[in-house]
Amino acid sequence: MRLLPRRNPVPEALRSALPPADRILAGVRTLDGRLLVASRFGLWLVAEGAAECWDWHLISKARLTDGVMYVTVVDVVETWPDGTVVVRDRPEVTIRPQYSTRLTDVVHQRVRRSVAASRRLGWPGAGAWVALRRVAGHDGLAVQVRLDPDADAAAAGFAAAVAVVTGELWPADVPGGPGESGGAAGPDGPGNG
Repeated sequence: MRLLPRRNPVPEALRSALPPADRILAGVRTLDGRLLVASRFGLWLVAEGAAECWDWHLISKARLTDGVMYVTVVDVVETWPDGTVVVRDRPEVTIRPQYSTRLTDVVHQRVRRSVAASRRLGWPGAGAWVALRRVAGHDGLAVQVRLDPDADAAAAGFAAAVAVVTGELWPADVPGGPGESGGAAGPDGPGNG
């Protein structure tokens, strides 16, 4: 297994961590000696013999400014009974690639394509982005609620408002939506195999 364009061998930490169905799309060394790799399922950061993967549906933002990549990954705060996943942004990660590659294009494309639809939901004490996300390797859509800083997901009426927005966003031709048996399809829910 090799990386393009420099034909660097894949480190053992990454090779052993990659799921069998995953494959490397692009990679680049960073100025601090780490390796940044985009795969079918996520963005990998390899350093000191360890590989960390950020799944595409758990990256809320990725941007490139003056040759520096900024990535915001989310943490899952809770999962509601209908399968809706509530998340909150981690601090932004700064990555400085050694040189310009197609990796940044792959990252932007994968993050954008993971969002099927989204809408801002302003709510007293609990504002958020409600998004329908595609999860690599799974069928259907997952409902994700990305909380604003200091937002309280338990605010009165918030879950019901999220359900209304989800129903408005859900495509009619995609099974597993709100109101169907089993509710919205999460990454481990109905319609996902």
